[in-house]
This record gives sequence, C-alpha cells and structure tokens, in this order.
Amino acid sequence: MARRSKTRTPLTRRDFLKASGTGSGALLAGAVPAIAFSTATVQAQQSWDREADVVVVGSGAAAASAALFAHEAGAQVVMLEKADTYGGTTARSGGAVWAPNNSYMRKKGLADPKADCLRYMARVSYPQIYSAKDAKFGLPDNEYALLEAHYDHAGEAVDGLVQIGVFPGFDFFGVEDDGTPIVTDHFAHLAEDKAPRGRSLLPLRDDGTRGNGGLWALRTKAAVESRNIPILTGHRVSRLLQNGRGEVVGVQATLGGGKTVTVRARKGVIFGSGGFTHDPELCLHYLRGPIFGGCAVPTNEGDFVRMGIDAGAALANMNNAWWNALPLEAALKLRSTTNLGGQPGGDSMITVNRFGRRTGNEKIVWSGKGDAFFWYDPTTATYPNMVQFGIYDQFTRERFGGSSAPIPKPGVDSPFVLSGNTLEELAAAIAQRLASLAAQIGDFTLADTFVAGLKEEIARFNRFAETGKDLDFRRGEGPMDSTARRDGNDKPNPTMYPISDKGPYYAVLIGAGTLDTNGGPKINASAQVLDTRDQPIPGLYGAGNCIGSPAGQGYWGHGGTIGPAATFGRQAALHAASQPVRDWGGSD
Repeated sequence: MARRSKTRTPLTRRDFLKASGTGSGALLAGAVPAIAFSTATVQAQQSWDREADVVVVGSGAAAASAALFAHEAGAQVVMLEKADTYGGTTARSGGAVWAPNNSYMRKKGLADPKADCLRYMARVSYPQIYSAKDAKFGLPDNEYALLEAHYDHAGEAVDGLVQIGVFPGFDFFGVEDDGTPIVTDHFAHLAEDKAPRGRSLLPLRDDGTRGNGGLWALRTKAAVESRNIPILTGHRVSRLLQNGRGEVVGVQATLGGGKTVTVRARKGVIFGSGGFTHDPELCLHYLRGPIFGGCAVPTNEGDFVRMGIDAGAALANMNNAWWNALPLEAALKLRSTTNLGGQPGGDSMITVNRFGRRTGNEKIVWSGKGDAFFWYDPTTATYPNMVQFGIYDQFTRERFGGSSAPIPKPGVDSPFVLSGNTLEELAAAIAQRLASLAAQIGDFTLADTFVAGLKEEIARFNRFAETGKDLDFRRGEGPMDSTARRDGNDKPNPTMYPISDKGPYYAVLIGAGTLDTNGGPKINASAQVLDTRDQPIPGLYGAGNCIGSPAGQGYWGHGGTIGPAATFGRQAALHAASQPVRDWGGSD
C-alpha cells in the first residue's frame, strides 16, 4: 500500500508572524518553519502528473542553457513555458553574449586578466560602493562571488554550447577587415576597462554568418527536441511545491481553462522565466522611476518574484532593469514593444524635457538612458524628464529617416511624429498631444518656459556643434556614441550638426522602457536561490532576468543580458543535476 502523506495547510503571513512571535515584538530563536505546500491532485492520487530530475521554467537563453547542460550532466529534464511559443525575450534580442576571457579572444591574442575584468565589472555594476583599493572592490561577498563566477564560467558556457552542437561557433560582434573586433564594451571609456573589445560574441549559423536572438530560439529548440526533452508550452507555473523540510520538490502549473497540473522535480527546479516589465504593480513599487513598457515578451509578469517571496526567498536588484528609451505612444498602445529608440539617428537633433532643456547625451548607448528619465524635482514634486521630446529638423528627417524608431522612413508618415513650421507651432502640437494622453500619463504638461528654453538650448547646441565640444554632456566622446552620422559632415564632431534656424521641425514623445527588468530572488554563485538569511533554498535555482542580476545596475556591453543568463543557467544545471533525489513526502 502506498504511504499517504499528511495534508499540510499553507501558512499565511499572519500565521507565520503568530508562530514566530513577531506579532508581539519577539523573534523566536531557531529555524524559521518551512512553508509546505500540497495539492489535491497529488494527495488524492498519490502521484504527479509528470516527473523529471530537473524542471526548467521558461525557454529563453537562461532556461535553454539550463535544460541543455542539465541533460548533458545526465539529468532527465522537462521544460515548462508560459507562452504558446518558444524562445522568450531572447528570441527578440540581438543575440549577443558578453563573455570575458572567452576562447575567441585568446585565439586573437586579446588578453583579459581576471583582476582587471572584475575591476571593470564592479565599477559598472556597483558604482555607489566601488572602491578601487579594496581587494573585492568594495563589494559584499556574494556580489563579488557572482561577478567572479561569470568571469570564470561565461567562456565555458559559450564553448559548451559549441561542443554539444547547439551552435557551430561564435564570432566577434563586428570586426575590422583585419579581424580586429570593433564593438567595444558600453563603458569602454572608463580607465577600469583594460580589454574593451572582444567580450561580445554572436552565435554563428551553419554557413558561418552571424546570428541573432532568433537563432538562439531556433537552435536551442532544435537541440532540446533532439534530446527528447519535453517542451510544454501554455504551462504557467503558478506555485512552488515544498516538502516538510522546505525543499522544493516540484511545481504546480496552470493551463488554459484553469486546469492545473503538478510536476515533480526530483533534484531541482530552475527558473529562467523573465522579468516583470509587464506587471505595472511590481514596476510601480520596485523600479526607481516610471516606465511605460519594454521589449520583453508579454508573459514577463514577474511570476517568480511572487513565488520566490512565498518560498522565503530574499530579493535583490529590484530597482534596476536593462534600461532603454522608447517612443511613448507606441508603448501606450502596446506595452510589449520592440519599437525602441535608445540611440536616435541624426546629428541635428536633441532631446529635451518639459522645460525645453536637454536631458543628456542623446547618442550615449541605450543602457545609459534610464536614469535621465527618473530625475525627481522635490521643489515641484514632479518628474520633469518623465516624458522627453526628441526634436529634429528637416535635413535629419530626410537623411536619417528609418535609422531609428523616432525618425520614420522618408515618405512615410507616423502618427507618433508631431511637426510645426516654427518652434512655437511645434510646442503647441506637443501640448495638445500631452493633453490627449492625460488619462495614461497623468497631469504632465509643458512648462510655460518651454519654447524659450528650447530656443536657448538649440542656440547652445549649435555653438557646440561648430566647435565640436559638447560642454554639457560630452556628446560624441564615448566609443559607443551613435554611428548614425551625417555623410560628409564638415563639423569637427561627427555626431553633431547645427539645427536649422528654419522649419519645419519635428518631435517625438519619448518615455522610459526596458529590455526587461533584472531583479528578483537572490542567488549565489551556483545559481541557488537564497532565503532572507542567505541560506540556499534546497532545490530552487534561477538565472536570467527573473533573478537579482549578477550585473547589478550595470550593462557591461553588448550581450550583457544573455551572457549572465547562459552562464548562470549552466551553473544552475550543473549544481541541480548533481543533487540526490529528494523525498516529496509521499510514496517513491
């Protein structure tokens, strides 16, 4: 006869506080009681709907890496994907991988010493605590260990994907004719970056051409299917299942029509399920400022944040994201949008706020765009930069149309582009459009001084364009400043050209967005999820955008998202596959 496990009623927060004594101000010594879950299906049938050694949640780069490396380590794997399609946000991405000290660098003779690389990573990821003289650069132990793990294992993840036949190889993201990598790290101008080229790689197709995120989805899916790893789409994991010792032993997933199924994980559950860009409540309460959307797939709603909290996980990096800028009205129509405008084309253009004042270097790489939107003015109790305005002239409209989202192709009208024969007419059109969007953006209006401020900014910008020096925001000085430059620009700074003193003029409303958020349950160097006492929750792992990113607030370079995703997906897989089979409290 099968042994029947006891039914456990999930603890509520009130029950927990009562049991621990915190309701009366006392905290009892000893271990925090595990929150044990059960389902009617498991209890009644004494069985699970499906079992595997490792259950992987998601199907983007983090999840695919976890599934494939767990399989190669000898584990039986099943993948659960919330959407009806495979690939997650990775499928929408550029597909690059940021992998320090990778084998392709070494073959080219490009050195990337560990200490130097960690110094750069720490400087970009945690500038608020970075200390050049400290052995760990001012970082806490776990944050340092995460950076170290990425340095140590990112190249192994890249080579491993080649060795097991997922990709035929990788190549540098852009190279000179002599084979020297072109694309630099996003903060290559910092003195800490001693190896600014070569860490960004793109996967290759069989014909040797460079691929993108779509290739990641295509090739990893083929690799998963060739190994007979089940991919169960339309399965939204809604609950973690823990045994009486608090070990994660499975998940509950919800299917269309509300049906639920249970999936046992004999060794571990690995989440690679994406961030919370499309959960407005989580964005409101955790992100450092207002966003309007992003290019994450619509299913990225922060499911793992809530499940992690229920399981006792600590949270990390919740105020950060992979920031970008996007045409505001496009995002208001569809929150999940690939219509991004991080590095607008054109050299006779500026971006200004409600006062008509420039907000930053318009050509800085997209990962540096977020903070400018989030400046809060305590005097007026407003976010003056919450909605910004990309202003450009007719020449930029004609020459650079289609080069980026804010500037449509020549001869193509866009409902998101406003125009005016004078700056006064343009301001009136902007004010009217803001009024029409009030239900979605609140009481955001142009200041009475907008036109005067804009004229002063254009005059100042034009002087900078003539001298080649942007004394306000150093436009054009960074190695990653926009490559969308005017042919035959006769000015000393190829990213700047005087804005015409005659109309027509154009404007696009710009808001903050994300590639995705990158905060969630805290992990260690083995990608184990940690509880609030920094102890691993047995059987629970995470990688990618659903966890507190090892990158902190930093975007190291092209592939700064997929790089850690693939690396820590592999870390999770190797650790989970090595675990013993866990008792779930029923019959085995």
